[in-house]
Amino acid sequence: MRAYLSDMMQFSPGVRRFLATETLLGIGLGIATLLLNLHLLALGLAETQLGAISSVGNICMGVVSIPCGLLANRFGRKKLLVLGLSLMGAGYGAFAFATELWLLFAAQIMQSVGMSLLVTTEIQLLYSYSVSRQEETRGFSMLFAVFTLFMGIGTLAGGFLPRFLGGARTDYQWSLLAAGLCILACGLFRLALFPQEQAPPAASKEPSTGSGTGGVRGKLKLPGKAVWIFCTMNFLLASSINFVEPFQNVIVKFRMDWPDTMVSLLLTLNGLAQFIGSFLMPVCLERLGIRRTYRLVFAANLLGTLLLAAAVPPAAFSILLLVRGGATVVSNNLVLTHTMSVTSEEERNAYAGIRQVTRSIGASAAIYSAGFLLAGKHYTLPFLGGGILLVLSWIFFRLWVEPLIEAGMAEKEKG
Repeated sequence: MRAYLSDMMQFSPGVRRFLATETLLGIGLGIATLLLNLHLLALGLAETQLGAISSVGNICMGVVSIPCGLLANRFGRKKLLVLGLSLMGAGYGAFAFATELWLLFAAQIMQSVGMSLLVTTEIQLLYSYSVSRQEETRGFSMLFAVFTLFMGIGTLAGGFLPRFLGGARTDYQWSLLAAGLCILACGLFRLALFPQEQAPPAASKEPSTGSGTGGVRGKLKLPGKAVWIFCTMNFLLASSINFVEPFQNVIVKFRMDWPDTMVSLLLTLNGLAQFIGSFLMPVCLERLGIRRTYRLVFAANLLGTLLLAAAVPPAAFSILLLVRGGATVVSNNLVLTHTMSVTSEEERNAYAGIRQVTRSIGASAAIYSAGFLLAGKHYTLPFLGGGILLVLSWIFFRLWVEPLIEAGMAEKEKG
């Protein structure tokens, strides 16, 4: 383990700067994720309206994701990443000041466009700063570990900040503004500190598992079959995750009848579980191999999700939520890092854009459905819906995704 920790610290300069600035993004999103729904409820919105706002955000992300991928080809990933973080920060600030329902929708759209720019550029830019496939995997794992750790810190802070900062309209107003400023600061630091990104090759001379009709920089061509299979897998995973994740704070608060500080503490521990899982993901891959790691993580995820659909006491609920939280993040990260790694460089922007479209469609449908369940005070059924979709995800992964990942990894080893 000591050697592993030492190796994990030997990142190239661009990756190290990614990790350092990710702390601000994690803190900002941790505060905002905990408090946004509570802020909206305090404004008098119903659960169905929360679901509608979240669904519009996911639909917006889906609509703009492919154009974002094309813009990344034209203007570069770094510029769009910084623009995305700026829009996210401004969006959360707008939530703090919005006074009408249409303004809340506008704030969500602004935040969602920014998030789309972030998720369609961040991983590819990180990989462009990496010097080897091993650094890609370890850098991605450490990036998400740092993000989840500091998101947990932000979540913990979000449980106490409203008590000190307060607000003019709700107790959460100035805390949401602080979250937006943290994310904006992350964008400014990345603009100043990130190295100039390396231009991708004009065309790949060697075919890879993900390559099909992907073309040269700036030209639009349909990607190969593998990219569409990977995107379908992302659709299923996003549907499963978003039955619960966007409303996790609401579910915990009302199912357990806990105060905000207790909700904050449990979600902080959930973030810690995600951090531990993300940090240890490369260790599991190196010691257990791809197949056994996927089986272990999916089994833990499914077990935790389905048991949470039952009426369990608070202590068991908390433990199962932590197990599910860590396993959900690791399974999602495993799929994302391996599918992106085996996709050819010239198809990565297209994959990122289409992946976000499919994830947004799945997430929107799941969020809208979960909103109706929560409006009926059914705080266990979202876990059941997520568990059923997770079973479908595993079947699809075993039949179509796993063979492509293994073939792509083997091809990279030969290369």
